[in-house]
Amino acid sequence: MRSSSGLDQESPELLCELGSCQNYEPRGFRCLLFDSDWQMDPFPESSSRTSEVVEIEPAADQTLPDETEPLIRSENIKPAETQTADLHEQPQNLETNERIKSSSYDETCWFQCSGPGRYQCRVSGLVFDMTGGGDVFYRVVPWNRSLLSPHGKKPAGPLFDISCQQRSVARLHLPHCEVRSTGRCHFLSVAHLHDEGVEFIRPERITETHIVISITGFSAFGNVKDEDSPPDPVRALVLLFYKPPAESESKHQINVLMLPKNVVLRTVLHFRKLLDDNEIFLERPPDCKLQPNQFYSLSVSPEEDSVLVQPEEAEFDAESYENYLSKFCVSFEKMMKLISLSLTDNSSNIFWKTRVCLSAAGVRRSCGPTRQNLSPKDQLKEISVNLTDRISEPVLKGLVDKLLMETILNASEREAVNAAELTLRLSSHTKNRSPSVRRGYLESLR
Repeated sequence: MRSSSGLDQESPELLCELGSCQNYEPRGFRCLLFDSDWQMDPFPESSSRTSEVVEIEPAADQTLPDETEPLIRSENIKPAETQTADLHEQPQNLETNERIKSSSYDETCWFQCSGPGRYQCRVSGLVFDMTGGGDVFYRVVPWNRSLLSPHGKKPAGPLFDISCQQRSVARLHLPHCEVRSTGRCHFLSVAHLHDEGVEFIRPERITETHIVISITGFSAFGNVKDEDSPPDPVRALVLLFYKPPAESESKHQINVLMLPKNVVLRTVLHFRKLLDDNEIFLERPPDCKLQPNQFYSLSVSPEEDSVLVQPEEAEFDAESYENYLSKFCVSFEKMMKLISLSLTDNSSNIFWKTRVCLSAAGVRRSCGPTRQNLSPKDQLKEISVNLTDRISEPVLKGLVDKLLMETILNASEREAVNAAELTLRLSSHTKNRSPSVRRGYLESLR
């Protein structure tokens, strides 16, 4: 069954999971984050990049959707509650491939689609309405506030530098963090920064999560709001980063950030990693509503003399789109397996709270690398560490037989006589082979 615009209602949305190790075939969508090893770079002034590939294929015979049609998302951001009133989500699984080289938080995304449709980037939250195929490059760049101040404007979201040679982007949806029920969204507009200066574009409409504009030119786009707009509560994030003690120290530390919800989380994580490579991101529910320029306090339980929270209160800055620095620092000498945190105002009203498990296992579960988000090559390293000591002879024989059936091993390689030798040979044999061979080995181990 098809809609009037040609979208297949049985498969209105194609999804794929970053970090999965499923089989993969090239399709019609890619999101690339470039590393310095890559040759193709539409922004040569940035030297170090991260590389990542995700591909999806839009439904056949798509035409440009109207504003009530389903969303086709690229696989780079949590779908959130995006436009729940006017999007009908029927997600389907899609196999993916992933390549990541972390070097800097300065990242460029490459979005490539083969036909018209609506696509959402799960890294940035951007949504593109495409009239046809094309290559869209985009990245977060710093604001130049001196261009906004003469017009009485201030940033209300990240600034995205966007280009599309085919000029096939008809509409752009930029994430915002306003609470639409406050009725204050009319203070919002979109700044378009280009060589001739800056222009401010009135939104065509504003949903619960996005500002929608039509575009013809490109360069930098970002949400702005009037400087004299009232400081109504906005959707926000409270992010936690745990710093374990160094070998010569005993002090544990949790750094707490308060940020507007429409920050690019991946950019925040890279920023923090550059500040301190030993920090571990604690994945706890971050969502809340905070009031700009309001002071908040952080409470910690259990309350012990060895626990120190600094400062006593901190101001929420709703314009934090570049410097992702800690608002609170919780330090303690004795390891606490469970710790509760809550954010309160001067009247002791609680705006956010969570409970954190800081045992070694708990930290690994919540924020460390997992089997699902490791690459096949890294999974081989992880598995090979313990395989020698844990595998029994019957299991080893069954594994070898299965690898022979899958043609991952040949007959001569079947002659290994003990677990240690075979494990070493298997890992050595597969680690430099193609991704499909490594995935076959991993599936055989499961």
